[in-house]
Amino acid sequence: MIIGYHLISLFFDFIKADIKNRAINAKADIKLDPFYIQADAKVESINELIKEINKLYPLDIGLKVDGSLELLASMEGEDAKITLNSPKIEFQDGDMVDLKLVSFYNKERILLKNFDFRLKGFKPKEFNRVVKLKKDGLITLGENSKIDIELENLLSFKGEQKGGITTGTLSAKDLILAYNGYGYTKLSTKLDMFQSTDKLAVTGFIEFKDSEITYESPFLDVSKDPDIIIVTDKSKKKEKPNDDFLQNTFLDLDIRSLNEMQYVVDAGEIEFKMDINVRKDLGSEPKITGKINVLDGQYDMADKRFQIEEGAIAFRGQEGSNPLLDLNVNYEEIEDIVIMIAIGGDKNRPKLVFSSKPMMSKKDIFSYLLFGMSVSESDGAATSANKAAEKIFGRAIAKDLARELNLDRLDMNRNTLGGIDVKAGKKINRKSIIYYQNRSNESSLLYERKISDKWSTEIEVGKQGQGVDLFYRKGYK
Repeated sequence: MIIGYHLISLFFDFIKADIKNRAINAKADIKLDPFYIQADAKVESINELIKEINKLYPLDIGLKVDGSLELLASMEGEDAKITLNSPKIEFQDGDMVDLKLVSFYNKERILLKNFDFRLKGFKPKEFNRVVKLKKDGLITLGENSKIDIELENLLSFKGEQKGGITTGTLSAKDLILAYNGYGYTKLSTKLDMFQSTDKLAVTGFIEFKDSEITYESPFLDVSKDPDIIIVTDKSKKKEKPNDDFLQNTFLDLDIRSLNEMQYVVDAGEIEFKMDINVRKDLGSEPKITGKINVLDGQYDMADKRFQIEEGAIAFRGQEGSNPLLDLNVNYEEIEDIVIMIAIGGDKNRPKLVFSSKPMMSKKDIFSYLLFGMSVSESDGAATSANKAAEKIFGRAIAKDLARELNLDRLDMNRNTLGGIDVKAGKKINRKSIIYYQNRSNESSLLYERKISDKWSTEIEVGKQGQGVDLFYRKGYK
């Protein structure tokens, strides 16, 4: 880096500075009495400038950005003017072009005369737009301060601070939000904010329109998904008892969709509408009331397509959010047969009811779901290859069902009587698991505990009696 200083006069009342490197070319003339600054800086590459800054101080802005900037600044006494221009700033998914910012400053206010730019090349194309000030933006400084900024095609914010109390209103109309891999929506909102000392209240509404959600966790185990935070008993214990958000924040927000929202992932799609209220009193957990109406959809699981019929998820205003379920799923891939699954209960304890048209036994319903044929048909047609395929398919659907039903293990296998043996397990701690088992129409409960890496014990209680088994496992190469 080459820095040159030219000092004029014996009393250092004038300074001339030049800064040049591969990232920036800047000049400044500074007069000390009376105070005056005239400076300009040209940045050929924002990316190169970040690299130069990183040599002195680590800087991570969290996104890929490049482009050129030109900054002009002047200050005389306490009055200043700043102008920022850029023909193009490149982001990973699109460009900001024709950026122009003109602002004026003195000790009483900041005036934004221009703040204009155009978004180009983003997907979806509706995200691209021209953004500019609808009127001069104004920020007044001092003990009683105000802010009034309104950006066309983006948002507006008006706020005031007076006597230790801060109020503000954030508004947007059909603001297009889109992010690759997550989704797209048009957002309208009006949020009123009130803050006094350490207490904050936020009220208002958030509306979604023409929304499509495309985010899908790449992890079968959501606990490993970095985008999802799971609150456990351990994490709750680590929280401070006087949590600032819990104690000092009030919320009353209406959240709704004006038309159908689409949830689209590789496994299927769901169409729904939402109308809920999120309410949080001071010192309390948030509570949700309202309903999400499921309108239509389809979902693929274990190579089978299920049709999602009209239903609803109803929130009752409970702490911890345990909504009621009223969902209906049909399997219609078999000619002249419809298998219906009604999902009721609540999120923590869902209840599944299976039925069919024409009416069939549960044994046949499960056989059609698992193997695509009735018990008698599968018995007559079974070959060793079929049985092997059934085992593979049975494991796949059992894994999906276990995840949906919040089970730690679910095994489903055909028995010698033509029925399906089921073994469902739920862990009660790190070393113990309880199973419900149904084999050849005989039910039993099992308790399994791991004693060490090689030793485990199993206790079974059923109609035929009870027993205790001790197992030793060792692997050989």
